[in-house]
Amino acid sequence: MGFGRRGLYDVIIPMKNLVFRVAPWCLALLLTACGDKGSQTSAPPPPKVGVVTAQAQSVPLVKNLVGRLSAFRSADVNARVAGVLLKRAYVEGSEVKKGQLLFEIDPAPLKAALASASAQLAKDQAILGQARADYTRYQRLHQQKSIADQTYIDQKFLVQQDEATVKADQASVQTARINLSYAYVTSPIDGRAGQQQVTEGALVGQGSATLLTTVSQLDPLYVNFTIGVNDLNALQTAAEHGDIQLAEPNKTQVKVTLPDGAPYAEPGTVDFSAPTVDPATGSVTLRALLPNPKFRLLPGTYVNLRLMMGERHDAFLVQVYAGGGVL
Repeated sequence: MGFGRRGLYDVIIPMKNLVFRVAPWCLALLLTACGDKGSQTSAPPPPKVGVVTAQAQSVPLVKNLVGRLSAFRSADVNARVAGVLLKRAYVEGSEVKKGQLLFEIDPAPLKAALASASAQLAKDQAILGQARADYTRYQRLHQQKSIADQTYIDQKFLVQQDEATVKADQASVQTARINLSYAYVTSPIDGRAGQQQVTEGALVGQGSATLLTTVSQLDPLYVNFTIGVNDLNALQTAAEHGDIQLAEPNKTQVKVTLPDGAPYAEPGTVDFSAPTVDPATGSVTLRALLPNPKFRLLPGTYVNLRLMMGERHDAFLVQVYAGGGVL
């Protein structure tokens, strides 16, 4: 146990190993007092001794770690149909709402495709109507034995074929409508829209999706960190022996310190622990959910954090005094 010149030091002593030792400087004072009185011009004043009553209590179990912030959700906004990008409808870096228009792709070819599919559907529906009318007439003739059985059967199959064609046309119309809706690119989530990745006039969506921008939700944020598997095993062993009490799942808190050393006002809560150990580092990945209502924190920032893991039982919190003052 070290002693400084000034300041209050809290010394935690486990109850099972409570041993008091005489500090070296105390022993030196005693030896000096018992020395030759004749060799000293004046005896030093007796040291002032303070008395501290130590009582067993529970103290917080804290571990200091380093974590990295990441967005709560991050969604890529892609061009899902081929076409020419006409315009951007948002301000880069601004807050956007789910369903808000972000980009517009030239809808003219897509409208033409929808009109063509609708026309084909109308045509095949007319053919189906004629086939059904003929089939009704063939039914009466067949009952009267006025037509051959094969003619009646062929007409029945023709109606079924025309019905299938109409269903295929209806699917084509639905697909054309969906593609037309993709010409108006909207935000999939609430969040902050990033930088535009493709300029107006560019041909997008040719063969694969084209990234237009990214929307990130910044309130709350995730803080990702790791803890050694040996530390976790030691904590679990101590908890089994009753020396400590670990916090309940989803109630373990973290307190973040900003890069400039200032404490962050909003505490976070651990919401995820990886079920496996990273073989490269021998550590377990954990994640905490951290409120960010004022958007003071940004994804990608490294922060110091204090993991409040629970409580240590039967510990002594001692305030050390010496020389009439607090050390």
